[in-house]
Amino acid sequence: EIVKMTNMQQIVEEIKKTKAIAEEKLEQDATYRVKYGRQVQAKERLRELWFEYRKEVLENSVFILVAGDKSEKFANVATKEFQCYGVNAEDLYKDLLRQIPSKVYMNQIGSRSFFEHIQGRLGERARELEIVSMKPVIFNQKYKKMVESEDDALSMLKQAINDQVGAELAALDAIDKVAFESVNSEINGKVVPIVLYSTDESLVKDIARDLKHLPSHSALVIAGKTEDSDLTALSINDTKTVSKTNVEKTLVKVRESLN
Repeated sequence: EIVKMTNMQQIVEEIKKTKAIAEEKLEQDATYRVKYGRQVQAKERLRELWFEYRKEVLENSVFILVAGDKSEKFANVATKEFQCYGVNAEDLYKDLLRQIPSKVYMNQIGSRSFFEHIQGRLGERARELEIVSMKPVIFNQKYKKMVESEDDALSMLKQAINDQVGAELAALDAIDKVAFESVNSEINGKVVPIVLYSTDESLVKDIARDLKHLPSHSALVIAGKTEDSDLTALSINDTKTVSKTNVEKTLVKVRESLN
């Protein structure tokens, strides 16, 4: 059952009021200590509200997974024309790799040192997402491959995280980004539609596999060409040409698949 949006809207209203108190500039007058105490409480409450709001977004979201060489174009049309939220599924992995010094992996064979950095950065992101527990990313012999480019390093990082931890992390990262964006905008309807897209077909397939661990609804569609017959078989719609009309038809099919 999809939760009605009233809970989300109520939380947004409380966030706005609490944020105003938390960010209020205090003057050194007779009421300073009282106001300061009130501000400390507001900051703590704001953190709790943000967690509650992100949870509501997760429970009310529909992930529209988009694979194919025109997946980004599909996301752009869906975002611009149909009030969807678009997130590149690779954002999490690229953000993590950017925080790791290239000297740790570039022109080297995959190593424990590289994986310790991956685990460190991933642990920090997990804490930001308030993930209570998570399997560690551990180096093993299958990652003893030469890393000659950023793409090689990114591929190894994605494989390690998705195989050992779970690709649903990319969806949780997307939820956080969408929550941050949507808290300042009006959300209409009963669901939060998130277009999670990538031309990396293996990544999309991993996310489709692991989304079952989250309470969100999901549907897979193809935009443009794909070389993976498994993805085509899993998709509810395959559109070769991306246009406003075709995207609208696809979104209608997604909505129908939820009933």
